[in-house]
Amino acid sequence: MTELKIGLALSGGAAYGFAHLPVLQAFEDMGVRPSVLAGTSMGAIGCASFAAGYSAQDMLEHTQEVFALRSALFKRLPRLLPTHLKASLQDWNPLSLDPYAVLDEFMLPVPESFEALDIETHLVATNFATGAAVPFSSGALKPAVAASMAIPGLFKPVYIDGQAHLDGGLVSPLPVEYLPSDCDLIIASSVIGAPSRETQTKFTQDGSTKALKFNEIMMGCVQILTSQLVESSTVKRKPDLMIWGRQDKFRPFDFMRAKEISDANQPLRDQVKRFLTEALEVRSRGQTWTPSEFFCSQAMPEIAAPKPADLEVPV
Repeated sequence: MTELKIGLALSGGAAYGFAHLPVLQAFEDMGVRPSVLAGTSMGAIGCASFAAGYSAQDMLEHTQEVFALRSALFKRLPRLLPTHLKASLQDWNPLSLDPYAVLDEFMLPVPESFEALDIETHLVATNFATGAAVPFSSGALKPAVAASMAIPGLFKPVYIDGQAHLDGGLVSPLPVEYLPSDCDLIIASSVIGAPSRETQTKFTQDGSTKALKFNEIMMGCVQILTSQLVESSTVKRKPDLMIWGRQDKFRPFDFMRAKEISDANQPLRDQVKRFLTEALEVRSRGQTWTPSEFFCSQAMPEIAAPKPADLEVPV
């Protein structure tokens, strides 16, 4: 497998991002490391942590420890607010969190620079002035992670080189296009899609939005918009394996349910292992593979990795 240059892209998606952990565990099970990583928002945190040498289990255990006691969590909240409350009040949002403080409280320690990571890593944020995606792959690591996860309204913008940056999910929620062009194999893990099955069922059964709560409508709208961006990204750069993590039964900020989210997406672990094994066998025969897609949801069909009969011999 080391003969393949494998690119792995992880989407944003707040707590849904714990669905990425089984994907990372698949690589660990096989003793294979991706050659290059690309991540946005929660996916940026996962990429930076994995590239720093932490295992998926390390990330899960750390999250469980941080969110174990709700009372202790609320005690930490004042440390996450901006230092100058007056300035924050002038911004009309006194509860905007300091993304650097949030990383210090909730993320495992990572190296100071991209160059100190074990795996080439690309993290994507959004330049607020231009509206363009900004990929970071060198220099200071922590500002890039903070910028990539700076959700508007929830976090203060992150200033890098005098420019304000916000969450990369605004323009590139699944940054497959920022993986190098010479990757032999691209795997994309997305936890962003249409509104949850529970929300869709409510809407369908009621025939109106009366049964939907305001936050469900707003979050559903965000998911619809971001799913369109994901579709656009994967059309520009079609992954060899497209994985959709399971969202139903969970909410975007269910960080206290990290293990449940990871456990619900464990089918992804075996799927990635099967695909990687098949890719190695196909490569040894001088053949290529057709793109595959896998939905980790009881409500969606499972599409298995391509079989030898489906493979295409390069012309």
